[in-house]
Amino acid sequence: MKNSGAYDFPKSQLEDSIAGRFETLATDIPARLAFKYHTVELSYASLNGRANQLAHVLLAKGVETDTVVVLVEHPVHQVVAQLGVLKAGKACVPLDTSFPAARQSQILIDAQAKIIVTEQTHEARARQLATGEQRIVTVDTLDGKSHFKNPGLSIDPYALAYVLYTSGSTGAPKGVMQNHRNLLHVAMLYHRDLGIGPASRMTSPTSLTYTGTVWALLAALLNRAAFICTDFDSPLIFAQTLDQEKITTVQLITTLLRQFMQAVDQSLSLPHLRKVYTGGEALHKEDVVRFAKTFPPHCGLLYNFGSTEAGIITHHAVNLEDVRENRFLLGPEDSDFPVGCPVEDVEVILMDEGGNSVPPGEDGEIAVQSDFLSPGYWADPELTNRHFQTGPYGSTGRVFLSGDFGRVRSDGALIHRGRRDFQIKVRGYRINIAEIENALRSIDGVSGAAVTAVADTQGKSRIVAYVELEKDYELTIKELRRQLGSLMPGYMVPALILYLDQLPVAANGKLDRQALPDPGTDRPEVDNPYIEPRTATEQYLCKLWSDVLHITDIGIHDSFLELGGDSISVFRIIGQLEDDWKIDLKARVLFDTETVEALARHIGELPSQVVEE
Repeated sequence: MKNSGAYDFPKSQLEDSIAGRFETLATDIPARLAFKYHTVELSYASLNGRANQLAHVLLAKGVETDTVVVLVEHPVHQVVAQLGVLKAGKACVPLDTSFPAARQSQILIDAQAKIIVTEQTHEARARQLATGEQRIVTVDTLDGKSHFKNPGLSIDPYALAYVLYTSGSTGAPKGVMQNHRNLLHVAMLYHRDLGIGPASRMTSPTSLTYTGTVWALLAALLNRAAFICTDFDSPLIFAQTLDQEKITTVQLITTLLRQFMQAVDQSLSLPHLRKVYTGGEALHKEDVVRFAKTFPPHCGLLYNFGSTEAGIITHHAVNLEDVRENRFLLGPEDSDFPVGCPVEDVEVILMDEGGNSVPPGEDGEIAVQSDFLSPGYWADPELTNRHFQTGPYGSTGRVFLSGDFGRVRSDGALIHRGRRDFQIKVRGYRINIAEIENALRSIDGVSGAAVTAVADTQGKSRIVAYVELEKDYELTIKELRRQLGSLMPGYMVPALILYLDQLPVAANGKLDRQALPDPGTDRPEVDNPYIEPRTATEQYLCKLWSDVLHITDIGIHDSFLELGGDSISVFRIIGQLEDDWKIDLKARVLFDTETVEALARHIGELPSQVVEE
């Protein structure tokens, strides 16, 4: 859905600030819905007023610092906190409350923040993280007498707005800086390419600390639209929410879109939905074919390629008519859909190792030239200089060296060919395997570790870790996973951990990654002995887990997490149970029961039981 004619978001607005544009909209459309979560609704005026309250409190602190860490879980408090920090002329550092304390502390120290904005439920954690230099502000206990008026600050469009942390190659998270102008450009692209405007009701059911969701949130709030915050506990419930909330645009990372379609597995009406925006991982032909069958004909699919450092780089509006008519979808040399052509104000250059451009049809590193690139990496000039350079041929423009490889087809569309280094993408998150390997090696008893990503038969990537223990040291997989989980987010914990007597090495003495064994589908080494299913329910669940996790011979005492189960796998299992047995389960049930035996017992205690024992 591309707009034409006069734009509601003229380019001149890029020289404003996020706070300035939002304040103008709050004055123009005070009563219009800006944000909704469950039954809580905030108009543009009320959101602006609550954010102003926080901004005045932050300004009264008089702390000379660029960054403010936001440790907030409740979506309403999160949007108020982020906007309030921006209105105070500070840079927001969103910190996910689900991260382990060690990672939260690491980011807090690196961000050099002197203020932590939190909420009552996480105030104790914030005080534990604080080193004594930080002041704590609870966004949900602000004095009702606080100022509701705009702070009236003049914020430069090049001023720092966010520091968004991603996985880093040195084994530590890296902070990517974003200024107001760049994020306004992203919001403008959402308006021009997705048609986000006054009639839009947009959602993105991932954490408001995640880069893509921050983009979607700002795109809605800066384009007179409403952002409807939704959960993804159950794909079927999510589908009902899309209908009930009259969602017009939904943003789903490719993995979630794939799992959503597999779980729903039916044609949806969704009369209000106009666009699905996806990206983050490869889009396969099977995904597009299923999309055409699952979503209504009036709903379009836009596939994008981007990065935190460069923003939105390319997009591809998929021709669904060709898909429905079973016309030719891909070139004979393509296994995945092209990520499309560069968006407005962005130029993509493919470069060889010498920094020279490569012709169409040949692989090269994807370099992005734009006036809207990130200023660089927070407090890391060396890394910044390595990835952000002057453009080729003496150009004065800045170029971001993405580390991704690609090639351009004859029609000008870009094909993504994978990462140059050890970065991988799993469930939409970009992860550097060095960080996981370093964390594994920091655990007592681990003498060596190698991590890789392996694609299953459905194209879903899973992280596999190969671990070598010190001689005569005993460490169970469950305990190793527990310790690793205390050091990094759940999406970075390997789905499968395999013990090797010795990691393979090449002739030069370095790790030989090519010689790492194929994890296959055999039941991995786990802490419990194999016990076969005894009842019809246990047999069904073992078969279901085996199909979803791609592991054979699952026993009734095997741990779902130890077998590599994650939230995405849970959604597939729940969806199949809903289809086969008409049982409505929440995601937390699988994590709480953990084993086939316990889950079968839970199902047996439900009011109505479909399967006969």
